[in-house]
Formats: sequence, structure tokens, C-alpha cells
Amino acid sequence: RIMKPNKSGKTTMIIDVDTLLKNDCLDIEPIKPDPECEYVVYREFSLNNYKVFCLKHSFCIPTNRSRFGGVFRRGDYDPGFLNPGKKQIINIVNCYKNQRQLTNSIENYNKTHDNKITKFDVTKLIESGCIDKAPEYPEQRCQYFSFGDLSTDDGSIYCTKHGPESYKKENESDIQDIIRLRNLNFSKVNIDEIDKKDIKTILNCAINIRMITGSIITNNEKEETKITTSMNIPEMLKNEKIWRDPKKNNPDCEYYIEGDMTKDGHISCKTHGYINE
Repeated sequence: RIMKPNKSGKTTMIIDVDTLLKNDCLDIEPIKPDPECEYVVYREFSLNNYKVFCLKHSFCIPTNRSRFGGVFRRGDYDPGFLNPGKKQIINIVNCYKNQRQLTNSIENYNKTHDNKITKFDVTKLIESGCIDKAPEYPEQRCQYFSFGDLSTDDGSIYCTKHGPESYKKENESDIQDIIRLRNLNFSKVNIDEIDKKDIKTILNCAINIRMITGSIITNNEKEETKITTSMNIPEMLKNEKIWRDPKKNNPDCEYYIEGDMTKDGHISCKTHGYINE
């Protein structure tokens, strides 16, 4: 069935069968071949691909999604995906359940308090009794933050691993950029204090750092003359060792080597620091 934004205007990442029945998106409740079967529709963040999966048996992948409009036909699945992805799917669902619980708790808090929660603050939720304890992360890379103002419909909680459970479509690109930035973990960048207009500049800086790093690693693997503690970017550009001029998109960024690139050195930017993924 075609999924639409919910009443708040947000796109929902997961939706259960009860919700589909309630909104007349399904005519009858699906028959469960096993009592432990639980069906969920999952939309991959930033993609228009929907996956229907069972928490007991994992998911099936339609072989002709675009041609048949996402409708599953009998036999339209890859048997290789029936079991290996089960743990990953359960982690996704549990992550989004956490986000939904936190969102509901913040909404309840804001209804009864004048000092509203605008940014994700799990300590305030615990101290106010809205939740008993901080949510357990389904995966090690899961971390929860917020985008926008959580006291309005524009705000969303998101995970650095799985993205947001629900969000406004017009905020999709900005949330993607913020998640990328958090995962880069620049040593000199405080994400909560940066201006929105600077995000693209910092992401471009990351591309430059990776480009320079890759060039030096390749050079040190193939050439007798190693690049160790210093580098000459104009010469690298002239010899086509790097594919673009770092100054073109980021004129204020200056790059240098910290340590020894034949050992544990890395490329750093004087403005943003180094990538610490």
C-alpha cells in the first residue's frame, strides 16, 4: 500500500499492520502462519524503497519493484535474505521504537511544562519522570540527537546509525547532512553551535581530507619517496595526485600533516581539525 505522511506532516519510517488497518490502507488483517509473526513496513531513510518484513522470518525483496509498483507477488523474494538480515531488522525496529517513545515522552513533557524541551535532553526526561531510564541502544553506533525545535512539528529525533523514525520531507537533506557530520566527528567542530550554512563547507572539507589522505597512502605504497610529515598540495595537484584543488570549494581551509603518514599520522584542517570516525 502507498504510505503517506502522518497527520503532523512527517514521513514515518516504520509502520505496523494495526496502523494500516486503522487508516483503511488494508482491507483485512494478514493471516499469521506463525503466532510469533509480526509484520512491519520499513522505508529506508532518503530512499523511496519500502521493505515489508516479519520480525520472525526477516524480509523479502521484490524483484520488480518499479514495474509492479511495489506490490509483492508470490515468489517475489530472494531466499538468501530470509534469515541473515533478521538481527539487523530487529535492531532497526528497536531503534525506531526508542525514538517513538522518546518523542511521545517529550510531547507529554511539553504539554505540562512551561520550560519546554526544544533539543533532545534525556536527563530532563528522566528527572521529570517521563521515562524511567535512558533507552538502551540496539547497536553500538546508535546515538540519539535532535534536529529542529522539538516543541514544534518541525523537530525530529534521529539516530546517527539509522536516521530519524519520522521527519518532515523538506528537512530530509538537512538531516542527512547533520548525520554525516556527526559520524565524521571533526575534532574542532561543535555541531550544536555551527551555523546551518557552514555544514556544506565542513562536509567539503571532509572530502578534501579523504582525497589528500588517499593520495598520500597510494604514494607511500607505490613510490620510493615517501610523504611523511609534510606535503606540497600545489605539486600534488600539478602531478594529478589529487583530483581537485582543495582551495576551490574551501578557500579558508588549510591542510597539514599531524604525525608521520608512514605510521599513525593523519591529515588535519586548521579550521575544522581532523576526522575522528
